[in-house]
Amino acid sequence: MSKTLLAGPFVGELGHELMSWQSYVRALSRKYDKTIVITRSLNGALYTDFADEIHYYTPSTNKANHSKCVDDMPEDYYEQFDYDDIIPANTTIAKWLPGKGVWINRNIFPRGMLPEWKKFGNIGTAEKYDILLHCRSTNKLNSGVRNYGLDNWMELVRLVKEGCYGMRIACVGMEDASLWIPKTDDLRGVGIQRLMDLMANASLVVGSSSGPMHLSSLCGTPHLVISDKINRKRYLEDWNPFDTKCIFVDEWRWKPPPQEIEKLIREFFTK
Repeated sequence: MSKTLLAGPFVGELGHELMSWQSYVRALSRKYDKTIVITRSLNGALYTDFADEIHYYTPSTNKANHSKCVDDMPEDYYEQFDYDDIIPANTTIAKWLPGKGVWINRNIFPRGMLPEWKKFGNIGTAEKYDILLHCRSTNKLNSGVRNYGLDNWMELVRLVKEGCYGMRIACVGMEDASLWIPKTDDLRGVGIQRLMDLMANASLVVGSSSGPMHLSSLCGTPHLVISDKINRKRYLEDWNPFDTKCIFVDEWRWKPPPQEIEKLIREFFTK
């Protein structure tokens, strides 16, 4: 008798979906004849390699925190699906423990089960950029301190353009949560599959700690991350399954001088 796994909806932060969810669902799916995944409408491409069906759910709030988002789902929501086992919505499936990494709720994923990672993005399917910028611009859950700021981004682009003649630079991310910087191409809102292709073909991704920066790691693309020191182990080890090169900048926390970032970019391209 065939068995069907129903996973989702996942309505937490993109970083947690990338690193603490989709790879475990992929691994668990191998134990079933059919897998149904429910995710946000933007993220379906993360599951096309193994899901038999992909459905979409938009939470009523954007206050996603880590791996969960409080939401009042219709009581009969799951009745539309025929399944044997379920990984339900609004469940804390992972917690980030500073200094220890990710703790997975073993009531959901079997004890001892390892994640199955997929490298995202297709080489040769998108234009090649030297630098992709993710200029985070959101105050979701009072996280505005993590934004680098328009003035800093503009100065960084100016310095890079002056110091590294001919660099192709584009801005990526969601249009309502990231900035476009003049003198760069605006590739925000292109959809996650094209974003993954752009990242896979880019030389370097630069931005503050965010979901797209974790995505660049899964695309195997070197990335320069502006962050607080609490995230260092996460980027360099725990959430870096392909050992992707990561230049982690935490000396100035969230606001390093643009001159210092330009210096690191120049060193990256001249080595």
